[in-house]
Amino acid sequence: PAYTHHEFRKQYLSGEIKKYTAEECTTIYKELAAWQLAKARNLFTPNNKSAVFFLEYALIKAIFGGNRSGKTVTCATEVIMMCEGWHPLQRANLEILATKALNKDVRNHASIYLDEKKWYRAPPIAARCEVVDFPAGCEKIAGPTVLEWATRSELKTIAFDNEKKRKFEWKNGSFLEFMSHDQDLESHGGVSRDVIWEDEEPPSEIHQENLMRVLDSEGHIVLGMTAVKGYTWVKDAVWDEYEKGKPNIYAVKMRTIENPIITEKMVETIREECLDKDEEDIRLEGEFRARGGLVYFMAKDKRPWIIEPFDIPEDKGIFILNIDTHIATPHGLLWQWIDYEGLIHDLIDEKPNYYNVKEMFMNGTMSDINDWIKVSEDEMKRKHDYFLLEPAAFDIGKDQTRPEEKTLADQFFDMGHYPERASKDLSGGIQFVRSLLLVKNKHPRLMTFKTCGRLRWERGKYQTPDLTGRAKDRRAPSDKPADKDDHLVECERRGCSFVNDIRIEIGVTHLVDEEEYDPRFSKRKKKIHTAPDGTILNVDFEERDDGVVQIPYNSPEDM
Repeated sequence: PAYTHHEFRKQYLSGEIKKYTAEECTTIYKELAAWQLAKARNLFTPNNKSAVFFLEYALIKAIFGGNRSGKTVTCATEVIMMCEGWHPLQRANLEILATKALNKDVRNHASIYLDEKKWYRAPPIAARCEVVDFPAGCEKIAGPTVLEWATRSELKTIAFDNEKKRKFEWKNGSFLEFMSHDQDLESHGGVSRDVIWEDEEPPSEIHQENLMRVLDSEGHIVLGMTAVKGYTWVKDAVWDEYEKGKPNIYAVKMRTIENPIITEKMVETIREECLDKDEEDIRLEGEFRARGGLVYFMAKDKRPWIIEPFDIPEDKGIFILNIDTHIATPHGLLWQWIDYEGLIHDLIDEKPNYYNVKEMFMNGTMSDINDWIKVSEDEMKRKHDYFLLEPAAFDIGKDQTRPEEKTLADQFFDMGHYPERASKDLSGGIQFVRSLLLVKNKHPRLMTFKTCGRLRWERGKYQTPDLTGRAKDRRAPSDKPADKDDHLVECERRGCSFVNDIRIEIGVTHLVDEEEYDPRFSKRKKKIHTAPDGTILNVDFEERDDGVVQIPYNSPEDM
């Protein structure tokens, strides 16, 4: 009936109602009026996005809406329809839609679902609503919304505000229980549920537990939220995955103005309460925005910062391997190529270009890392010239999988790699990377291969804490990024800082005897270097106390 009312109203407003005779219009009105009177149920008039939302079959159905956009009513109605047996995707109703829906597209849509045997089970339904807290989320928002739109004559128990029960029960055996984010994770486990409504963003571990509850019952999760926390796991696991076309996820963004009962004046009232443009986008448009500040705000995930891969020259520039090792999370490996000659892109102010060319982000042992390095560099047909490790890897006591008597750096040395201590200057390194990301002459100096998906993802989330607006009143601002999901951006910063810290000059120096060369103490190893005029020099690097790298040569004529 709600669907019929929606279609009838839409056709009335568009003028298409003229195709019905007066008798047909009268019949429809009488049916709707009789249904409303008999069921004591308010007619829910969904907007176009809500109507489509009800007709989508998916494991996760999400609405990212602005304030007063209608997301709570839509999610509540989704659950109520299931509990009372009038959801369009329950089999009996789906069969009716396939033959009698006013809209041809809806008839075809329903027929496809019937052919694929995609439908929700009929009552009794075991449902759950996850709220932020009981006093506000349950007693003032979700509970009253369900009470408003449920069929009073079919309800057996109304106890959403009862501390001991916290539920609705229907005469057909369906029930809707309420749980809070404040409760222990274990309390969210247990028996299966047919549908779980997550009213506002839950912690990721609770969402994961909810998924386990609906999988074996072939149920689904309904998520309705405003992204007031900014970029969180929801954007990564739900919205981004939906945009990539992942099956079993349906998501929609619902603007405040799309709520049929919201006026422009009400929208302006909300807008006046917003602190900045980002908050307007979140609270009125249902968008995701960084609530702190993106560290690399000048870089976008598109050209010219993101480029097509190319083959790395075997004997030009500098090739750097950066590694960020962990026990609890995967290891991050990032290869960077530094071009001093403008072979791919023109040099800017005669300074080198930096390229992030390959990444790895995987769990594994030290032996696995060694294998990854060998296989990856064989594929790229070039060995690294420098190997950078986080400073803590050189200290005993670092929480890594290794024999207690050796540091991580020692272990890499035993495997034939010669790590150097990367810079600890976080602030200075970030400022330098920012300067590399500024576009001059149609491109920045730091570019990333489009195949480096994890690095691109981390850069889009790399932000300082939310200290805008009201947060400024609570504590002093900080420019230190949140220490989370930053493995490869840390590698990127360390590699760029390393190149910036060294200076290269050409001059005569003593060639180190290879038999006496010990990479454990020297910071440079044998490589091929190109002189400014293009001459290829077979040289050894040697580090001086003043930080200058000297390139030896045989005679001035060679230059």
